[in-house]
Amino acid sequence: MTVVGRSEIVLEDTYSINDSCICYDDKMDKKCLECLINKAKKDSLLSNQSLQIYNFTKIIFGNEIMISDLKKDNEKKRTNIIDLNLKLSRSNTIIKYGGISSLVIIGILTFTK
Repeated sequence: MTVVGRSEIVLEDTYSINDSCICYDDKMDKKCLECLINKAKKDSLLSNQSLQIYNFTKIIFGNEIMISDLKKDNEKKRTNIIDLNLKLSRSNTIIKYGGISSLVIIGILTFTK
């Protein structure tokens, strides 16, 4: 069997060195493809995290509104309790003086008859 073909000699060009040439090998190609594949994953993770941060800030803002409303309601209830305590002390005083005065009147009426 005979193989017939052209024979070529490959020589390196050493006379012209181009500094602007970028050396690119298979490892770099593999890394580039991995970056392109992982970029979509990273972007989706970042957008998911930004969405979570946005939702968290909305929750915090809602909680701040609820806290301020609860503080206002607490203050109203506190003033209402103070008013009720004042009315209770007044009614206790009236009952005490009324009871003592009624006993005195009953005593006077029983001794004068």
